Amino acid sequence: MKKTFCAALVAAGLAAGTAVQAQQPREEVSLSGQPHSWTVRGEPAKISGAYGARWGMDIAQVKAAIAAAWPIALATAHMGADDAAGTLALEVTLPTLAPGPGPARISYVFSADERRLVGVHSTWAIAGNPAEAERAPLLSAAAALASEQVGYQWPVFATARGRVVAPGELVVFAGRDDAGAGAGVEIRLGGAAFDVELPGAQRRQEHRAAPAGPAVLRQTFVANAAQDALHEIKGFRGARFGMDEQQVRAAVALDFKEQAKLLQQAKLPGGARVLVLPLAQLAPGPGPAGVSYIFNGPGGRLAQVNLLWSSGPSPDAAERSRLAVAGAKLADSFRALKWRPGAATMGVPIGQQGVALFSGIDAHKAMVEVSLLGVPVRGPVGETAGGSGPAKLRVAYVAAKN
Repeated sequence: MKKTFCAALVAAGLAAGTAVQAQQPREEVSLSGQPHSWTVRGEPAKISGAYGARWGMDIAQVKAAIAAAWPIALATAHMGADDAAGTLALEVTLPTLAPGPGPARISYVFSADERRLVGVHSTWAIAGNPAEAERAPLLSAAAALASEQVGYQWPVFATARGRVVAPGELVVFAGRDDAGAGAGVEIRLGGAAFDVELPGAQRRQEHRAAPAGPAVLRQTFVANAAQDALHEIKGFRGARFGMDEQQVRAAVALDFKEQAKLLQQAKLPGGARVLVLPLAQLAPGPGPAGVSYIFNGPGGRLAQVNLLWSSGPSPDAAERSRLAVAGAKLADSFRALKWRPGAATMGVPIGQQGVALFSGIDAHKAMVEVSLLGVPVRGPVGETAGGSGPAKLRVAYVAAKN
């Protein structure tokens, strides 16, 4: 039997996993964007895909699903590669997609190895610097999306709601569909104004104005992270952890062809050797990038690879926004891969100057982290700092320590 509930929200971050943020002490929560009513469906949540596309489909099968759902959408389709995450994405644009306002972009993410569907991202965006009234429809759309999810039966400790993860950044709902390595869904709102309940013995509410820049609503579905198919962090492209310098040079030559001639040798302050490769472009980041291959230990074996995109010394809002958009794409790509429960986190502040958009640790304790530096970050008691000086987007692949 279906019923409609008008219920108070338990707005605490309760879950960890592929699509759920890591819980932090003294976190801020928000009731904004939460549905006031929903249909109780009386059945367990099960995330098998989105919009008719199912996990495990190949590219041709997903194209057929798109054609069945929106016959005109394939005319806008294009494939893109994420060089940093190693994934492929098929992206389409729709003139309208309920419940969001205006056009929507849907990205179907395929695994790096088998090219099978592992994630679907839907994005609604309002460009420029819209007024608060213009941003409001995204908040209403987020509530409508959340109402579609909260009526299902979710496992205990497998959902999170109303989590404030950065200035103007709100996880409206996130959940996993079983207590183990379940498929995940996340509804995230960025560039929005909302009310916040401050941590403390006596909860105080505070209205937060939207930060300058665009407003974005994103709904993400990720596939079941089966224990026998977890993502492994082995290095970056052909350069694998444990290689010596000559092996890395050979791998870089295969990966980057003529550009590999720009490879330079240097040393870090601690004495570790490093090979640095400047690139004119590396997707999905904007503009030039640098790749650093860091060696340490006996025999100088590859232990870390850093990718870095950086603005000038005094970037404007548009430059910071381009790096932030690229960072969100990278975080989405890594989040769509298969991780152990609790091994992937998002939205964790880094000091006073940045945020770890994504961090994942594989079964062998190797790690990947996507971080955005030089952006405003909200501290544990509500203060805001950062956002000055150059802006940097960094991806670090780190080998497991012996």
